[in-house]
Amino acid sequence: ARTRRRAASAEGAGRSPATGTRRCSVLIRRSLPPFVPASHRLPCYPRLFMAATDPVVYLRGTPPFDSLPEPLFAVASRALEIAYYPAASRLVRRGADPLEHLYVIRKGAVRLEREGQTMQLLEEGEIFGYTSLITHKATLDVVVEEDLLAYRLPRAQFEALLADAGFAGHF
Repeated sequence: ARTRRRAASAEGAGRSPATGTRRCSVLIRRSLPPFVPASHRLPCYPRLFMAATDPVVYLRGTPPFDSLPEPLFAVASRALEIAYYPAASRLVRRGADPLEHLYVIRKGAVRLEREGQTMQLLEEGEIFGYTSLITHKATLDVVVEEDLLAYRLPRAQFEALLADAGFAGHF
């Protein structure tokens, strides 16, 4: 009876009754992106946490980065920066110096404006800054609508990625 109770409590805690080790439910396994490399596959719960917080994993799941060949993506991921901006920050003003990074929004939102009129509101998973990088001009105002956590890619890496037709076609 004692062994049966231990097995039942192990099952209830998400553990294998035979070994007592953690096991993932099918739902959790399916929620992980298929491109997570074997080196990043940890036991169940840490793997979920890492997939949710690792900037490289997040970027790999965001178009157009999801279709980049691995060597190009590896170079870009090494140059990735993390940036935080509080709400109401102005990242760029039309006619001023252009942005020097491509931004991928992780949390928060930014508002693209022209002459005080909102043109677009961008949220999690969306990209901005490419117009400044391509034209070398600031054509819109970029204002942080909600506290912004973004992953930034410097101009040099963005320009290198434009050599990939699939990546360049996104812009």
